[in-house]
Amino acid sequence: MQKRANLLLLVCLAALCGATTTSGAPVPITFGRDIKKLQDLVDERYGRNHIDVTKDFIGARGEDIDPWFWVGSRTGAVRVKVLRRNSDSDLGWYEETGDQARMPDGGGVLFTGRARRHEEAVLPLPGFQTRFGFYVDATLSTSRAVVSGPGSGANITKRFFTNRRLNDCGPNGTGAIHAPFDGDVQALMYDVSRWVGPDTWLVCFEDQDTGGLLADGDDGDDDDRAMGTTFAKPKEDDDDGDDDDHGRDHGSNNDFNDVVLEVRADGATPTHALSFGGLKLRYR
Repeated sequence: MQKRANLLLLVCLAALCGATTTSGAPVPITFGRDIKKLQDLVDERYGRNHIDVTKDFIGARGEDIDPWFWVGSRTGAVRVKVLRRNSDSDLGWYEETGDQARMPDGGGVLFTGRARRHEEAVLPLPGFQTRFGFYVDATLSTSRAVVSGPGSGANITKRFFTNRRLNDCGPNGTGAIHAPFDGDVQALMYDVSRWVGPDTWLVCFEDQDTGGLLADGDDGDDDDRAMGTTFAKPKEDDDDGDDDDHGRDHGSNNDFNDVVLEVRADGATPTHALSFGGLKLRYR
């Protein structure tokens, strides 16, 4: 009898809830030039030429599962190691319920406040086959978010999820202005099991709203375009001295390097690699 993976299985919302996967429709993402910083981090941790962060994220290929979350098994532990975290961004986990996120007791907070070296936590999954993902609570100033009404002029906190369908569409939820039109991509996931052990994923958050405009520009290096990456268009400077930028959506630099974590199911030792198709069949 084939031995089952011990701790953690990857599934998708479509497989569990009866929806259709986006086969043949890769998730479109426009990267800023600072994506190079994430590439440097990945190269240092997993080796050069192993992962192209602009092409190897889950969802980049038509056959990839989209949207994404995890499912825990009966035994074992899910460990979360922070590789990078901005101190104005808190990190937590949530339970998937199909069309919304449910916060566990205590809000699911794993890391908060000032970032410290070597942050690690064990995910307290409540039971068998708990469907879950991660979120970031990012502090945004109103100069970088579309805000109106009594809250204008103060910092706000916005929550971004690994499952992009749980994120709003467009700048501050005002409606999508670019693809994908069914949920802003705020986190990229990579399967890094080949280099660090079975059932391990790298999760990379962007902590500004990717549904808005791009905040940085192409650095003019033709080698960037040769990589097949779509980079941001140059941002026009406004030096007329007026204050009309206050409250305007300045968008995101789309570097996905603001909160970076490694998620690992300790002790998972599947005897055979399981294809995405096999996962979908198992959970129908």
